[in-house]
Amino acid sequence: MAQQLTRDFREMVREDLRDNPEFRKEMLLGTLNCFLEGDEETGRSLVRNYIRADMGYKALSEKSGIHEKSLNRMFGPKGNPTLANAIKVLTTISEHEGIKLKVVAETA
Repeated sequence: MAQQLTRDFREMVREDLRDNPEFRKEMLLGTLNCFLEGDEETGRSLVRNYIRADMGYKALSEKSGIHEKSLNRMFGPKGNPTLANAIKVLTTISEHEGIKLKVVAETA
């Protein structure tokens, strides 16, 4: 279960996301790892922070073809995006960032 973050901390993260492309890239990788490790709550929270700080729901909706209200519900605190929609969103965000995501297996 994720801890509640203070408003100041959330705003600091959003500022870093807006101003630092390398931080956005690392956050995107962390988001993907959260989903792959089964921590959907944190993954949704990271996607939500990214969307709010960088693309916005409207631009993401236009680029992904997923309705804006659906995106809000999917990545809200009680959201439950399908795998197909989560991949579509992460692919859209990675294309926006100019990076290609690739999964590499590691020994546990």
